[in-house]
Amino acid sequence: MRRIAALFLAFCAAPAMAQDLPTLCETSAGIAAAAAEVRLAGGATEAQAVARLQAENESPAAQVLMLEIAAWVWTLPEAQLDPAAIEAAFAEQCLAQGSR
Repeated sequence: MRRIAALFLAFCAAPAMAQDLPTLCETSAGIAAAAAEVRLAGGATEAQAVARLQAENESPAAQVLMLEIAAWVWTLPEAQLDPAAIEAAFAEQCLAQGSR
């Protein structure tokens, strides 16, 4: 997850974006939770989940990150697919990476 948070922060390196780090981390954490929800619902492949998530969010940075975030979510054991826990952990890690 650190690699994904670092990748997200690299896209957001511009000063204006860095000032809104909490919102950016919240958005990426929401993407991770949404990917977990799609996977839990079953019937969708990773690629289908990415397409669905990309249709819901047109941010260029988010479009690229959805690939990485979905890939990460698809590596998690099913027992760890708690969208709320994923969202909280992702946001916490993202904010921690941004404060370095």
